[in-house]
Amino acid sequence: MLVNMQYLMILRSVFLPCAILLGNINTFGAGMTATGQASRRVLAPVRDAQTLFNNGLLCEEEILREKKKGISIDTQEAMSLFQQSAALGYVPAMRKVAKCLLYGVYVEQDLQGGAQWYKQCADKGDADAMYIYGDCLHNGIGVSKDKEAAARYYARSADTGNPIGQWMYGDFLLEEGGIENKRHAANLYESSAASGNDKGMYKYARCLEDGVVYDPDCLAIEYYKRSAMLGNMDAKIRLKQLNVQLPKW
Repeated sequence: MLVNMQYLMILRSVFLPCAILLGNINTFGAGMTATGQASRRVLAPVRDAQTLFNNGLLCEEEILREKKKGISIDTQEAMSLFQQSAALGYVPAMRKVAKCLLYGVYVEQDLQGGAQWYKQCADKGDADAMYIYGDCLHNGIGVSKDKEAAARYYARSADTGNPIGQWMYGDFLLEEGGIENKRHAANLYESSAASGNDKGMYKYARCLEDGVVYDPDCLAIEYYKRSAMLGNMDAKIRLKQLNVQLPKW
């Protein structure tokens, strides 16, 4: 009997820590709320970068849920999970860490760190990160201003068919001026509009109205209306200036 008890103690000392480390015993992330009550959140066993990221999202859901109740809870666990996943090269987590750093969510704002994480995402082929990093380069957010590099990242995002990337690259080209840039911008806006982007719709309507694109069918008003119906304030203001009423549903 003594031998059996010693054997059980050895098993407990060896396998229990291993099980916890591997996530097979789900004590990780149990946590306490600010009221002292145990959190109901149960995190999945950690086996890969995607699971780490998903567990971070679960933590984030709890943070938002408790915030609505007026309860403040520790946000470090969520950020830590996102950072661990990002360190393993999981692009959604990398983009999440970039956003948190750039805007100071869960951590102190770090513009340089945020910009660099967005660059890493963009260089892995993430279309959203491409236009965001392009914007960082264009406006000198966390990096030195570099219009040529900004144009490349905007263009890469637009080339993937990303409607926001198309709209932002269009804005960049329009700012640069020149008839060819304006025509290229109009094409990008049209593509963005076709994907349902209200800003692309508004900017394409402006191009039509301003004669950048020939508009024999007077489509500008229709694009303004479509944009306004999606809540675009610029389109609503322009329609009011043109004395055009939106249909009432």
